[in-house]
Amino acid sequence: MYGDKNSYRLRAYHRLDLGATFTKSVKYGERIWRVGAYNAYSRHNPYYIYYSSGENDSYFTKGQRRLYQLSLFPILPALSYERSF
Repeated sequence: MYGDKNSYRLRAYHRLDLGATFTKSVKYGERIWRVGAYNAYSRHNPYYIYYSSGENDSYFTKGQRRLYQLSLFPILPALSYERSF
């Protein structure tokens, strides 16, 4: 059984971004350290879905189609340093 045209939905997309800023006044200005993490719990969110014919997959017969998911950035750390005078 097939659903209506264009009725397929991707999995839910969610992520946790964390960040902290550490500021310190020094003799000639200020210094700032920033640390963070994009997608902190490393969830593989769907970027897009594509079909494959299964020709190179031994589990499927030739010509059978299968959906594959492409995900980006499982976890991405960030670090920056700023100095003002």
